[in-house]
Amino acid sequence: MQEHKDRQEFRRQKCVEEMIHCWGTYSIFDHRAKVLGRRLFLLQSLGLAVPAAVAGVVTTLGVDSKLVPYFLTVAGILATVQGVMSAIAMTAKWEDVFAYAKESMSSNRRLSDRFRELMESPPSQDHDAELIFQVLSAENNQRSDGDEKQQITEDEKRRGHRLALRHYQHKCAACGKVPTSLNPSECDVCGNFKVWSI
Repeated sequence: MQEHKDRQEFRRQKCVEEMIHCWGTYSIFDHRAKVLGRRLFLLQSLGLAVPAAVAGVVTTLGVDSKLVPYFLTVAGILATVQGVMSAIAMTAKWEDVFAYAKESMSSNRRLSDRFRELMESPPSQDHDAELIFQVLSAENNQRSDGDEKQQITEDEKRRGHRLALRHYQHKCAACGKVPTSLNPSECDVCGNFKVWSI
């Protein structure tokens, strides 16, 4: 009987840990997706806006206008910036990284919700709860293996962990505090990270 209770408590604790871990990972890739989404939008906007603006100005003012050379100089500079950004985006594979971030966000959020559901409302039969836990753990391990290949930094992990603790109103295992803000604390588990900007 005691062994049965110990197993239930172990499973509950693991669900809490994975619920927080998955939400933290979701937060990391949510931030990456927002940053990359804005970069890709800017890149696409420049690629469309510069030629359209040149055509519009030339059509409106005429080829012989004294303003056209100045405008073409500015357009040339913007086109160069766009070309450099495009080369960086292709080399760094921004679109692939963006697509992975969106996929990981969805998967990690769903896993976090499912671990929380199992923790809060486990099936009445312990065998069923254990089976669900094993399936979730296997899926989570597979997701984590893929996420780790995306070179998540320690800084990102600490910030993601803080976001998860704040979201679930859970105490940090190191400092014993429930984060009330996203500002970094001195804690080496839920703090000591750079503030992200978007």
